[in-house]
Amino acid sequence: SRRRSGETLPPSSIRSKDLASLDVRVTSGGKVHDFVSTTLEALPRGEVRLSAVGAAVSKAVTVAEITKRRLAGLHQCTRIGLSEPGGSSAGCRQPIISITLSLAPLASDQPGYQPPLSAEELVVGRAAEGGDGEMKARAGRKRVGS
Repeated sequence: SRRRSGETLPPSSIRSKDLASLDVRVTSGGKVHDFVSTTLEALPRGEVRLSAVGAAVSKAVTVAEITKRRLAGLHQCTRIGLSEPGGSSAGCRQPIISITLSLAPLASDQPGYQPPLSAEELVVGRAAEGGDGEMKARAGRKRVGS
């Protein structure tokens, strides 16, 4: 069964355009851990695009930041905007975000491009993820180069 554009997808669902590009729709009801796991599993096969609307925008940013700290060499390109009026929000425009993550280089001249993190910024092991989506320090967590 095909889903219509704009239909809410389950948090762990992935929409595949082709083998080298995957779309993950981040929802406010999904768990950060599940989105991070899905993204980390998909990245070795190609590019992943996280997308979110409204209250889920901050969760998509959190997913991208956690993923970047767990996987070396990850390029990011972020696009932000406002939704078109007339949706389910009685004509209100909501913030939207699209975050492309890739192990292959992305166009560095594009607005919103972020190069891979340095070795000092990477986290070795699993960081604790709070219910609000923020990374919380865990005793004994080691950083690369420390």
